[in-house]
Amino acid sequence: MIVDLEKEIAKLPGIKLFQKPGKSELNSLFTNKWFSSESSILDISGRVYRRIKTSEINKLDLNVSELNSGIYLIKFTSKDAVAVEKWMKI
Repeated sequence: MIVDLEKEIAKLPGIKLFQKPGKSELNSLFTNKWFSSESSILDISGRVYRRIKTSEINKLDLNVSELNSGIYLIKFTSKDAVAVEKWMKI
């Protein structure tokens, strides 16, 4: 199966990740409703730290207090698309 990556990327929702200083939650905001079946937190090598089953969402708050400082990937998966955002915990 050949996939047109430009068309696939255009389908991805706008996602904003942010963490308030001193808080243990990573907040995800979606500009459009995202029908995600699973969200995952991975380290840069691909090791999965946590999987969260989700459904139709506009916002997702993830407790990240147990994670060490470093670079992580937050992966949102639906039946139609996959979105990955990079995040750094300080």
